[in-house]
Amino acid sequence: MKTCTKCGETKELSEFYNRSCSPDGKSPRCRLCLLDESNQYRANNKDKVKVNKAASYQRNREAILVKHAEYREANREKLRESYRRHYQENRERRLEQGKEYQKSEKGKAASYRATLKQIKKHPDRVKARSAINKGVSRGKIQKPSDCQSCGATGRIEAHHHNGYAKENHLDVVWLCKSCHLIEHRKGNAYV
Repeated sequence: MKTCTKCGETKELSEFYNRSCSPDGKSPRCRLCLLDESNQYRANNKDKVKVNKAASYQRNREAILVKHAEYREANREKLRESYRRHYQENRERRLEQGKEYQKSEKGKAASYRATLKQIKKHPDRVKARSAINKGVSRGKIQKPSDCQSCGATGRIEAHHHNGYAKENHLDVVWLCKSCHLIEHRKGNAYV
């Protein structure tokens, strides 16, 4: 048993941190009092703590990044489930934020850059999509109102199941967004 010099309470030795320079090998103040002091210091010296934390990160950046990468690798499923649960809990708010961002100047500029990047990276896909859009608007292709895979109605997309070569531009399967994503994940697409 030992008495804390700050709060005056007598506590078990396990309630005190080890301190080699003390006669009994324990800190004179208990863990709770030291924690309280630490919290007060951080609250009263926010700028100093922020600068020290940033400096410490810069000194140990490589080790920290390696440690984070190892943790992510070891806990991949746990993190994936956590991200999935967080998204589901905040889905409506995230969708609303996305819509607001798309309306902003910054969002419009980002969308434009992404479109240009896709055109440069996959010109064959752009031509195939354009051919489908023209075919539908000119009446050459009849776009169904339901998914050819699951029968769902709503937004239907053209899936180029035989690739994006010119001879396959109009050879598509009409799928809902979910089925389209599943086909691409299965590898039944030329991505």
